[in-house]
Amino acid sequence: MKCLKKFTNLALANKWMRDDPFLGKRFRQVETNPVFLTMDELETMMRKEFAIERLTVVRDVFVFCALSGLAFIDASDLRPEHLVRDGNGSLWIRKPRKKTGVMSNIPLLGMARHILEKYRDHPVCQARGVCLPMYSNQKYS
Repeated sequence: MKCLKKFTNLALANKWMRDDPFLGKRFRQVETNPVFLTMDELETMMRKEFAIERLTVVRDVFVFCALSGLAFIDASDLRPEHLVRDGNGSLWIRKPRKKTGVMSNIPLLGMARHILEKYRDHPVCQARGVCLPMYSNQKYS
């Protein structure tokens, strides 16, 4: 509603509307406390087997995002050129974040690296030149 109120204010300023439907209305954003998965919950999810391959991919991508800290949009745009090795031979993700443009350096450890290895030769990854076979985020629910 706050966004809609901004548009109506613009319409009022340009005289596209006569009356303010939000006159006297105030909107306050309720502060939330996000709940994070515990490691036990994440491990339970990693062990879950699915009969449908699409759900297995969705699970793997979700777990990869949780372990790497990448947002869905950043994981969907992850390409092999974003994977670099440091002087010690450790694998890192070096990629600018889509939303902010800030360069991120993320160590790629254990299960996250295993997930990337699993999908290295996946047909979707090969066709799109990406590291993970991402589905639309509408198919994640």
